Amino acid sequence: MERSKRSNKAALAGLCLLLGFWSAAHCGENAPGQILQGEGKGSSHGKAQAAGKPGLSLAWRDEEQKKDCKRAAQEVRQHFIKAREFSIQGDACSSEAQARAFREGLEKMKGECPQGFAEQSGFSPKVVKNVMALETLGRERCAQPAAKPERGLPGR
Repeated sequence: MERSKRSNKAALAGLCLLLGFWSAAHCGENAPGQILQGEGKGSSHGKAQAAGKPGLSLAWRDEEQKKDCKRAAQEVRQHFIKAREFSIQGDACSSEAQARAFREGLEKMKGECPQGFAEQSGFSPKVVKNVMALETLGRERCAQPAAKPERGLPGR
């Protein structure tokens, strides 16, 4: 059992890094992790910035807002993780629903939290673009009627 848990966690971590969304810490745990910033030559790609650690100062109204925003970021992150998991499993309808919940949660978070909080929490434009693609593809695939299985072998 312990070996299975370890291999599943390692596989999830590898998948997360391969997809370029989050570090292993963001995928499987609630602890702050690192996100990769930048792309292409001459950029900082491969250099990590701690998520949630201010690169710029955020103007919080009060501690309650800060707490609510951090909780919202965790919820949005869970929708992100579930959208990818359902997509990998081939469940287009559930993937679309989770991607939609991600988008709605992110929009709400951006409206209620200080400017730049979403990006500092790891929701880079690349992540958002990829999840929006999951939502669009999931919606299209989910709307298609299920194929009827053929009976017997063709031509017989």
